[in-house]
Amino acid sequence: MENLLMEHNPFRSRIRRVFSSKKDDCFSFEDLLDYASAMSDRCPSTVKSAWAFKLYDFDEDGQLGLDDIVHVIKALTEYRTTTESRIDVNQIAQIVLDDMDIESNSYISQSAFKHGLEKMPDFEHSFTFKI
Repeated sequence: MENLLMEHNPFRSRIRRVFSSKKDDCFSFEDLLDYASAMSDRCPSTVKSAWAFKLYDFDEDGQLGLDDIVHVIKALTEYRTTTESRIDVNQIAQIVLDDMDIESNSYISQSAFKHGLEKMPDFEHSFTFKI
């Protein structure tokens, strides 16, 4: 079932890591329920944003820094990024960081991330899957 849900998802390895309660990249039944609940269209946006923050925090340091944002952009553009446009990834990541860093501390905190997502009405619908 995991292959069907995440075969083409660029965040598949992060999903396995973040939702694995033992951090062993394996899902227990309870882990699968947590994942399905977070991706449900009935899940509150505050819960969705907390899971999304963990998903995007690649270095798992509790904040989204420039490297985390670069990872997200690369994952989203994995099959569309050319050698010539790789320089643009860092520039785009810096723009995102500058825009969402409301505390001016060179990273995005979980509260700043939640605040930024509140301005994105499509977030709840894009962080959802239908079975």
